[in-house]
Amino acid sequence: DKVLVDCYSGAFQAVEFLIQSGCKKIAHLAGPQNSSPHEQRLNGYLDALKKNKIPIKKEYIRYVSGFTSISGIKASEVLLKLKNPPDAIFAVNDNIAIAAINIAKKMSIKIPEELSIVGFNDDPHSSFMTPSLSTVLQPIFSIGMLSARILLHHLKGVNTKIEFRHEVFKTELIIRDSFYCF
Repeated sequence: DKVLVDCYSGAFQAVEFLIQSGCKKIAHLAGPQNSSPHEQRLNGYLDALKKNKIPIKKEYIRYVSGFTSISGIKASEVLLKLKNPPDAIFAVNDNIAIAAINIAKKMSIKIPEELSIVGFNDDPHSSFMTPSLSTVLQPIFSIGMLSARILLHHLKGVNTKIEFRHEVFKTELIIRDSFYCF
């Protein structure tokens, strides 16, 4: 059984919204390579750029080693110190996006006026940041509930025929203060 979220669509939607809002130099703080959800987010990012005829710059894609804010510090510094820094960052998760916000603040980069940042997950602390983090919401509670129901169904042996389920939840873009519409 698999209960997943549509990472590709969420990433595509976030990056396309950045583009439609006027951002042209969009970077991606990508998750560790060889991880399916993170590859889907990277592909959503890339396809949104391609669809909108924005050149893909390899220097705008930085891979992080983990999923905590600490993991995003070095990659954020590298992006924001580029000769031609991005005007937006799409981060693989909210913790990495928070690292980017903190590094930008230390470098006196104004968010969202000079740099828009969008995360992925809608972690509870994201709305309490200053500025509050724009993000792609994953319906974590619903995913957990459905996963538990499927597991209980299997444990009860309701059906002697083993049927595996593959469920995919939709995401939702949540716009907060870290996102600026030009």
